Amino acid sequence: MTLSALLPLLSQTERFGELTERLRRPAASLSLVAPEPPTSYAVASLWREFGAPVIVLAPGPDIARRIADQLFTWCGDDAPVFQFVENETLPFERLSPDRGATHQRLRALAALESDGGGRPPIVVVSVLAAAQLTLTPAAFRAGAHTLRVGDTARPGDLLDRWVAMGYVVEPTVEVPGTASRRGGILDVYPVSATDPMRIEFFGDEIESIRVFDPETQRSVEPAQSVTVVPAEETLPLLADAETVQGMLASLDFSRASDQVEERVIEELGRAVRGEMRDDLAFYAGFFNHGSLFDYVPPSALLVTLRPNAVEDAAVSADRRLARLRAAKERRGEIPGKFPQPHMDRGVLADAIRGCRRSATLSPFGV
Repeated sequence: MTLSALLPLLSQTERFGELTERLRRPAASLSLVAPEPPTSYAVASLWREFGAPVIVLAPGPDIARRIADQLFTWCGDDAPVFQFVENETLPFERLSPDRGATHQRLRALAALESDGGGRPPIVVVSVLAAAQLTLTPAAFRAGAHTLRVGDTARPGDLLDRWVAMGYVVEPTVEVPGTASRRGGILDVYPVSATDPMRIEFFGDEIESIRVFDPETQRSVEPAQSVTVVPAEETLPLLADAETVQGMLASLDFSRASDQVEERVIEELGRAVRGEMRDDLAFYAGFFNHGSLFDYVPPSALLVTLRPNAVEDAAVSADRRLARLRAAKERRGEIPGKFPQPHMDRGVLADAIRGCRRSATLSPFGV
């Protein structure tokens, strides 16, 4: 069920018209107090009125998830609502991030990177997820590419490129982030797409591109193009080499054991050469230097929910991660100056202030 027919009602009110007019001014910033239940209704109305991307910053993941779900009710099941979720692996731990969560984050970035044609996205993010670093826009764009019928490309080179972008080669393609090859046919399921695509070659020329059903593996309908975006956030081969080398040179192993020093140097060498996938998230701070806010266009509107709670959540996360880092360094499990895969509170605050149009929304009594 969708309640989108109700959105024009708020847009027609005089008070809402004054609000949107003020938010259209350069460097507009407003603070609003309103009842909490209609928050998602207000966000959906702003999105409809502005015709530009809307970023919703929430204090915690539960609120972000609830707002995202409610936005579908107001905007429609096919609305471009994305959640930039938390990567739940702890920093400085040798744990692999959940691929589903990674793909959700990359889909949100791909939506913000889209050059138009469709409706602008709404991206809902918690403060913790916003602080977690990701690919820089330059690295994302270096990986993303569009293939069209009639283009020339070598199938083997394309498959190698997809692997370098984080795609996993499987016998059959059934889930996002996978690819396969059968002779002159490449199957790929881009993480930003709703369906997998089958690319048929005649020699090195793309003869056809078709959507196919991942369950039956049968082609469904023709397509003129397919866009493939990165499938992982930590991609050493796409990171800025000079920045990475500077971080490597600054590591302090004075408290670490010889075994830790040897392992870190050996693994980082493999990662830089693109020879490592397991435990790669442990070194994310070396390669992930971008944030969600780097992808936010100047026309976008940032809506911060419960700004005081957002600040408290950022302070709490900073303290918790600082304690974790100190404990790891004290035990010699990581070297000194080991880069962290998240922004501290000050850097995050600067990124938030960089949004040209912003509104804060606090419920009564908060």
